[in-house]
Amino acid sequence: MPPMSQLQKFLVASLVLNAVLAGALLTRPEEEPPGPPDESTRIVTNTVTLTVARPAEVLTMTNTVALQWDALESADYVKYIANLRGVGCPEETIRDIVIADINKLFAARWRGTQPPVEPWQYWRLKPRSESKSVANAALRHDLEVERAALIRELLGVDFDAEMGKYAWSVSDRYEDAYGFLPEGKRLVVQDWEGRAKIDMRRLQEGLKAAREPKEVREAQIRELEAAQLKELGALLTPAEVKEFQLRHSELADQLRRHTDALQPTEREFRALFDLLGSTPDGLSQLVRLRGSESPLNDPFLQPRVQEILGAERTGQFFATAFRPDKKQARRLKEEAQRAESSEAAATLKLIADEEIARVAADASLSEPAKEERIRLIQKERKRMASELKKGARPKRQ
Repeated sequence: MPPMSQLQKFLVASLVLNAVLAGALLTRPEEEPPGPPDESTRIVTNTVTLTVARPAEVLTMTNTVALQWDALESADYVKYIANLRGVGCPEETIRDIVIADINKLFAARWRGTQPPVEPWQYWRLKPRSESKSVANAALRHDLEVERAALIRELLGVDFDAEMGKYAWSVSDRYEDAYGFLPEGKRLVVQDWEGRAKIDMRRLQEGLKAAREPKEVREAQIRELEAAQLKELGALLTPAEVKEFQLRHSELADQLRRHTDALQPTEREFRALFDLLGSTPDGLSQLVRLRGSESPLNDPFLQPRVQEILGAERTGQFFATAFRPDKKQARRLKEEAQRAESSEAAATLKLIADEEIARVAADASLSEPAKEERIRLIQKERKRMASELKKGARPKRQ
């Protein structure tokens, strides 16, 4: 028989005690009802309370509500956003959800404007996925602006800045390019910039198709640029226009390329920009810092550049700016080869003519022999001239 636990022993002892007390009461003789207790008598009552310890029970009640996505979604984006906020969805997650949905919507609208994509036969060149025409570029720009405006209205954020969260680049180029503007002007300026580029491209293609002379092309480009600058001036303050040109103009792009090796300070770059931008066509896309039409050829500007960069760095700057570009260098090389070939051909002809005259004057030769030798001289001269002409053709890289 296994040993009894402490609780079992306690219960047995209690039962025995109760049995003894019950027996004593049954065998006690009848007595008179007790009178008042004597002062020396003390009555003691023992109360035994049995407490059984058990583990505490913790009752957890959870109200589970089934979340139906269909109840949250709505074709009305304002209601959709309100529903997401109503269930405690974080704001960043709301932006991710809504922007992804809007992107799909506008992508479908864009694809609806394009012809079906031709299947690619792997043994042929891949077909073009979409037209690169000006009209197509304008249509795409309008859709992109409409999308950005909708996102700004619904969520209060810039689309390009929000997309920067997914970029792997360290720097946010959108902020670099437009961070100087108040948020309320960024979308407006981007819209203007996109339309300005499309209008300029449309003009240039029209001028090219019409085969207009250079003077006419440049005059019309300047006229359009002046109108576009006036539009930009109505959108921005003069200081903001200046900051925009420092980041987005043709002059700034070329100046960065030619000065980057010098590691200019911001003050030096702005001083050079102000100096060159004050020249005719300085702020036009017609400006060229290389070549005979470069504003750097102006003797008045050269000492001013040296005041900004110093003598040594100015020399490096001009060496870079006046170095012909690849296209110009190839043209100069071709011209030199053609000149050298022409000179060699003239020398060859002179030698051949002298030899023919000598043969014709040789009295020791019969007329048939003279004719044969002259024919051979002319044939050899023709062959050598052909070789010279081939050598003058530059090899295409």
